[in-house]
Amino acid sequence: MTKRIAALTVSLLAVFAIDIFAAPPKPAAPPAPELKVVSFTGSIQIKSPDGKTVTIEAGKPMPPIPAGSQIEVKSGQAVFQSGGTAISAKAGDSFSFNATPAGAGGPQAVQIAATGDKTELKVTVGKSEAVLGKGDAISVAAAPAGGAGAMQVTAGEVSVTSGGQTTTVAKGQTVAGTPAGAPAAPAAPAAPAAPAAPATAPKAPAAPAAPAAPAAPAAPAAAAAPAPTGAPSAPDAGSTFEAPPTVEAPPPPPPPSPVQDQAVSPTCDPTVSPSAPGCP
Repeated sequence: MTKRIAALTVSLLAVFAIDIFAAPPKPAAPPAPELKVVSFTGSIQIKSPDGKTVTIEAGKPMPPIPAGSQIEVKSGQAVFQSGGTAISAKAGDSFSFNATPAGAGGPQAVQIAATGDKTELKVTVGKSEAVLGKGDAISVAAAPAGGAGAMQVTAGEVSVTSGGQTTTVAKGQTVAGTPAGAPAAPAAPAAPAAPAAPATAPKAPAAPAAPAAPAAPAAPAAAAAPAPTGAPSAPDAGSTFEAPPTVEAPPPPPPPSPVQDQAVSPTCDPTVSPSAPGCP
């Protein structure tokens, strides 16, 4: 009896030892991130990894989109989000969505690749925005709470705007995200501008002008000689001179008649007076 009790005691101790010192079970792997539709107008077509295609109209419930799906905006506009990554798309845009959970290989990451010919996606992470065209792809690594993930270009060349500056990021390059609530870095103060050189050298003061010599008194004008009395005045320059009319001399008196030169004897007229000349 004593041996049986001892054997049972040993067995129980062995069982408890196994439970105590056994390795804890591994935690279940976190599920892969999903893509949520924040808002949209028109219609969206979703092709899931199993090959099923679903078209959802605006106003209807939109289920989460699993990783490995193809999304196309048929009409209107749509905004999608996965973690801290937002995707804005318009009618005609199409892209693929993939995601990997956090694990030993690295943090959780979201992969976005533009597939449509006229696609122009806007992927926003914090204050950084990337524009993707056909053939462009990026991977966004998750960041600690309150931070913004880093964007790495995995295909093509992507235009990224961050902090007010736009740069082109090539394949393999990474851009650190700026948290949305982080204040913008202050701009470096501008260096004071050098004083501008004067356009022309300052002019030397002008020498004082010499005093003008006093003007000589004017000589008195010579008195004009009196013109001879009766003499015609000289004609003015430029005037037409007219000669005075010719005065003809009077003709000489006629010669005396011989009859007039003889003495006339008085004739007596006794009827007038006896004493008239010529009466005896």
